[in-house]
Amino acid sequence: MHKIIMILMTNGSFGTWMKDEHTFITCCTDGTKPVVFKVERVEG
Repeated sequence: MHKIIMILMTNGSFGTWMKDEHTFITCCTDGTKPVVFKVERVEG
């Protein structure tokens, strides 16, 4: 998840991977207790 956060912090985008280029859906790698995260850039 660190790479995704760094991309958003440096004004990067995910282009055509996601509907909104400033949002990314990811999950942790724990196979027994998976957690899904929606990571968004918040302007402020």
